[in-house]
Amino acid sequence: MQGHDVSLQARARERQRELIEELNHRVKNNLAVIQGIARQTFRSLPGADKASAAFVGRLHAMAAAHEILASQDWEPVALGQLAVKVIGRSSARDEISRITLDGPDVFIPAQMTGSLALILNELATNAVLHGALGREGRVALTWSSDSAGGASRLLFEWVETGCRHAATPVGPAGVGTMLLRNLLPSGAEPPELEFRADGFRYRAAFLIG
Repeated sequence: MQGHDVSLQARARERQRELIEELNHRVKNNLAVIQGIARQTFRSLPGADKASAAFVGRLHAMAAAHEILASQDWEPVALGQLAVKVIGRSSARDEISRITLDGPDVFIPAQMTGSLALILNELATNAVLHGALGREGRVALTWSSDSAGGASRLLFEWVETGCRHAATPVGPAGVGTMLLRNLLPSGAEPPELEFRADGFRYRAAFLIG
């Protein structure tokens, strides 16, 4: 009887692995199709090059999150690992050398990984186009965790320096700003976006378990 139970468990695990592989394959295909449709759609719109690049960049961030999750069977993802992969896709080699990452081993639940990947992509892309990385400045990404009401809370901060022309945007918020404000998990503290004299600062805090 015990041998029979072990056999059933082995078949169940194999079936689960096959289903995960099929899901991964379909997600990757869907992302590729969406990217192709986006490129063709934006190509037909005059002056939409920047919008196309921003949209495809966000898709790449989602793909990076999916690749990590798929490689470790949809288990929680190390924030440092996610940051390196997403920022690496958003920045050139010289720009990456001006980014420092510092924080303990903190793991992000699978269901939050996509949102955090998009936030990291927005921060890195904006730093390249409008902030410190486009003006020979530097970026420090730091994080820590503490306990809030018995649950683990992530404290996450992105600080740009050496960007003398930083200024608070005037007019309606753009898509990137709305993503930075609204992609945090339900119940998160309102994020802080601060445009300072020498650069930009983004701070967020939310529960991760």
